[in-house]
Amino acid sequence: MTTERSAEMYKNLREMYASIANIEFLVFLFGKEIALREGYTVHTDGFDAINFYLAQKYSWTPTQIHSMSAQDVSFLLEEEMANWDSRKACQNLSELEKQTKRLYDARGVAYYHLALFGDFIADREGYKELTEMEAIYFYIAQKHSWTTTYVKRLPFEELESLLIEERYGWTIPPDARET
Repeated sequence: MTTERSAEMYKNLREMYASIANIEFLVFLFGKEIALREGYTVHTDGFDAINFYLAQKYSWTPTQIHSMSAQDVSFLLEEEMANWDSRKACQNLSELEKQTKRLYDARGVAYYHLALFGDFIADREGYKELTEMEAIYFYIAQKHSWTTTYVKRLPFEELESLLIEERYGWTIPPDARET
């Protein structure tokens, strides 16, 4: 299956991965709010505070918590986040938080690029139904004899490093580039 998309589809895909990275950033920011609310005295970043909070609330181990995506965590914290004004939080960012936001924005672009590489892998390997990240997960699982469940839990950076050789020389399709 050759993965062909219109410019509009590429734009939507790019926006989807930017949104995922934005959710991660908002969870990070909310973690700082949790630290203030709960009176955590140890200097923690947003994710440390959330991990500590979830461990206390649900008696989960760090391993259990770290296996969750930011989307899973935001779902678990939906009740706590209900009255939190994320727009207001984003308007009053410190310089460090602004830098962190730029890192998450760049991460969204990297997610998008890896998903596009997944399309390339799907075409190269002859996958009929798999595209984007699902093709990446399946390819890595097959290559290393791992389960896809295990691969899906790997951090993004780990996925990137597992594909470093395959990505050498690959470029983003011209239609998929941001204008």
